[in-house]
Amino acid sequence: MLLACAFAVGLPTTVIDGFNAQDIDNRNMGAGFPWTVRVSPDEQAAFDWIRRATPRDAVVQAEPTTRGRASWTHIPSFAQRRMAAGLPISLVAMPYREEAAKQVRSLYGTVDPKEAWAIARRLGIDYLYIDQVEREAFPPDSLAKFDAHPELFPPVFRNATVTIYAVSAGSR
Repeated sequence: MLLACAFAVGLPTTVIDGFNAQDIDNRNMGAGFPWTVRVSPDEQAAFDWIRRATPRDAVVQAEPTTRGRASWTHIPSFAQRRMAAGLPISLVAMPYREEAAKQVRSLYGTVDPKEAWAIARRLGIDYLYIDQVEREAFPPDSLAKFDAHPELFPPVFRNATVTIYAVSAGSR
């Protein structure tokens, strides 16, 4: 009887969620976010690589401020890995979240590779994720530091649009 009651209570939500999940063509904006977010084949390949090739407790970081409400959560949602900083929509705004996101923005934005590495190490970041969102948001010089310094940021995955760098455990 208890099981039937629980089933009856949950059924409306399940039906609504099932209906909403099939609506992948709605490209309109919601309240500050798109209703449907596209994930490209290159991004899917990167997320698959992260799930297969990184430890379950790895911290994989994309730049959350630029991504905003639309895609800051791609890493936890699709790659199933933690991030050091994010800007959750549904949680209460907390200064420590905003400060961590500001530090990650500095990590991506600085042209100084040692500064970027120090920020990543301080935040406990194991991998950095870069795709078109970061490439459009940051000057080429600030992102070039990653490829120019494989001793600090060895590239571990690359396809046409996504690059993932490990954060070296080495010393400064």
